[in-house]
Amino acid sequence: MTLIQDHPNEYKIYRSMLKNCNPGPNCYSSYEDKGITVCQEWLKGGFKTFLKDMGTKPSNKHKLLRKDPLKGFNKDNCEWSLKALRRIDNILITLNGTTKNLCYWCKRYNLDYGNTHRKMKRLSKEMCPTDAFKKIIKIILNCPLTF
Repeated sequence: MTLIQDHPNEYKIYRSMLKNCNPGPNCYSSYEDKGITVCQEWLKGGFKTFLKDMGTKPSNKHKLLRKDPLKGFNKDNCEWSLKALRRIDNILITLNGTTKNLCYWCKRYNLDYGNTHRKMKRLSKEMCPTDAFKKIIKIILNCPLTF
């Protein structure tokens, strides 16, 4: 048997990760917008290197999770987890006529995604996501920004 035949579930996840980060000329992936990439070790070394670094899935319920959603796929940022995959693309914010997800704006203003997301959840009861983000950024950056 081949390595792929011995580990079909891990191989499927590996192929999906590659496709999401490099969808091709006529396809779109939200990972592209976020700058999420696969490390060179996993690209050059292929599935064998990925499997060596990650090991086999502990169970069929485990998913490949990026610990930091702002960083790409590599052995230091990935783990097999029972947690649901983080959805970082579901909070849309419009600034200066440009609508992007929270992940994009956190990168743009060099903000910690986790802390900003928690603050957004608290403020979302009082205001829309765009107004909540503006309030957070004014407090964190301690300056009046014009949007």
